[in-house]
Amino acid sequence: MLIRMEIAGDRLSRHALFANGTQVNDTVADPDPSVFDNAGSAFAGALQARTSGNELYGWLFGPQDAPTAFRAAADTERIYLHFDKSSAADDAARLRLSRLAGLPWELLYSHGGNYLARSRGVFRVRSVKPAVAAGPQAPPWPLRLVAASGAAGDNEDLGMPEELQALRELFVPWGRSINLEVIDTATNAGLSRAIAEDCPAILHFCGHANHIPGLEPRLQTASADGVGTDAFSVDEIGALGKPPFHLVVLNACKSTVAGQQAPDAIWQQSLAEVFLSNDSKAVIAMQEDIRGEVARAFIVGLYRNCLEGRMLEEAVTAARSAINPADPSWAMPVLTLAEMPEAAGYPVFNPAQVAQSRVPFDAEGGHSPRFTANFQAQRRALTNWVADPSRKASPKGPLALLLGEARSGKSHILKWAMSSVAYLRYQIRYIDFASFGQGGCSLVDLLRAIRDGSPARLANGAVDCVPQLRIPFEPAGAFDAFNAELNALLGGDASAASPAAGPVADLHLPAHADQLPLVAGQTFNEHVAGLFQAALRQAAAQRPVFIALDIGGSANRFEDTEFRPFLSQIVIPEIQRWHQNPTLDPPIRFALSCRREEWGGLLARLGEWMRNEAPPDYTPGTIEFSSLPPGGDLIQYATEMYWYREKEHIEMLAKLIVAGSKQADKGIGLCETITETLKAPGFKAAWDEINDPVRGVGFMR
Repeated sequence: MLIRMEIAGDRLSRHALFANGTQVNDTVADPDPSVFDNAGSAFAGALQARTSGNELYGWLFGPQDAPTAFRAAADTERIYLHFDKSSAADDAARLRLSRLAGLPWELLYSHGGNYLARSRGVFRVRSVKPAVAAGPQAPPWPLRLVAASGAAGDNEDLGMPEELQALRELFVPWGRSINLEVIDTATNAGLSRAIAEDCPAILHFCGHANHIPGLEPRLQTASADGVGTDAFSVDEIGALGKPPFHLVVLNACKSTVAGQQAPDAIWQQSLAEVFLSNDSKAVIAMQEDIRGEVARAFIVGLYRNCLEGRMLEEAVTAARSAINPADPSWAMPVLTLAEMPEAAGYPVFNPAQVAQSRVPFDAEGGHSPRFTANFQAQRRALTNWVADPSRKASPKGPLALLLGEARSGKSHILKWAMSSVAYLRYQIRYIDFASFGQGGCSLVDLLRAIRDGSPARLANGAVDCVPQLRIPFEPAGAFDAFNAELNALLGGDASAASPAAGPVADLHLPAHADQLPLVAGQTFNEHVAGLFQAALRQAAAQRPVFIALDIGGSANRFEDTEFRPFLSQIVIPEIQRWHQNPTLDPPIRFALSCRREEWGGLLARLGEWMRNEAPPDYTPGTIEFSSLPPGGDLIQYATEMYWYREKEHIEMLAKLIVAGSKQADKGIGLCETITETLKAPGFKAAWDEINDPVRGVGFMR
């Protein structure tokens, strides 16, 4: 049911549209002044909340002894309220509607003893436009969310660290379906950077709203020096929402309350209205000062219900209902939608579905939060690179380089990315250079591995053929011409090449294929690489292609003469093609994982091209890894690597591990050491305590 209030002349008009299409239009008198007076103390206790809610219900739906169509529908339909300020002809009329909108409608309490917002739901809408046939759509996968807390000082008193940690624990297990960035004590620059790069569908802010009479509303942030406070102004908030947010959650006191310069002056916009006026699609904000533990319970319930596939209205209603009805704080969160949704409601989360037969490495632990907690920035960078609606994320273009020391987690996150791009419908290849034989590997060996799929190392060190990485490229004939011509070349007769389909003869070329006869003025490798690029482009024309080369410490398996043509004839042309129109998604992407020193080795050709031939504004995107954090503190590293709730348990565990295994491996190897050490008999007590369902944290869930 949509109830629209407007000013017609000097009369207050009420228009109701029921779910069955029935409409009722009439005029009503303004509420009695006592309604406004009682609303001012509505959140002081349970009795005051019921009193105010009863008065609001009686005014909106009619007295108890006068049955109305309004009241009959109120018990069976969601209620959407729209206060049409555009109907006001002057400031006085706008003030009347603003005062009405400022009442705590979420406390509507029926004569039958029922809070409507806890049963069917009570919500606000900012605009009533003709419904779009398709209705609102959930944001594209993966769901991007930036969660930030405001200025330091009383953050701990307000429970902001606990709220951010609750969001981590809730979202991280969803792994690749949600791209979460958490900013503790955000500065203006830090929050702006995260929004520009991540292009989040959801912005979550917990902190102060700087609700000061006579001043414009602001989000209170931390100063750049970390000592004082700063604030986002209305103009800065407007700049944040480009492109617009799908949902803004403001866990900030009175963030839905408009300011008033003087008793008879026009009310200013609230923080919620600022975001809505800058094209945000939905805003949840607080209409009073809310306690940290209540806000946290609501927030966790809200997102958990969204993750379970419920519409936003259903999620808000369920989150309100989970809070004790004797505490009127449950009604403080206000949901305002920019437009009236379709009957089904407003969708928030739609997890991608893909056949498991196409998702590699899921059994590897690459999706597990306990193995990826320390690589949030790298995971986020990879996801944003592959699926970047803002075109602002870094890396950009068709090439990303994962650079770092040995055993710093590069291969681990690259495998994680393989499953992510499978969810994004890419055709994928993961080429593990360690699976090639020692020495004598040729460019043709590499091209065959990309075309057919390559064995890969599993977590236990074994080499296995992962079926999902050997799914043939589509369309089926994409490599027919390449196969035919390469067969002819390997047979020694280039003129015999034909478009006939057929497998490439399993012949291994000498390591120095550049010593073979020239073909059309090119070396053998240059010519073959060009043929392969044409085949790849044909495959990518149907579905994009993602090629991950896990070079690691195996670069010595290829000589520069074998890998250089791959860079020159395949990778660099894709960069040049994308650079001509960087607004398009590259149809072919390459992720190369290697040690930094390979800039002067296997990647030398790429470095030469960048110095001498690349467009001046192009730099390849790099994602940096390190074996240990600054200072090499193993305890700190273990703390970051695992996903726990209680800091003292983390530190206790880390101390036990370091004491029991002084030679603990660096990097990702430390994860394996931790796991194996805990399984040893001497650590059973620590293991039991950590996994205790009541006292512990259950990290091996």
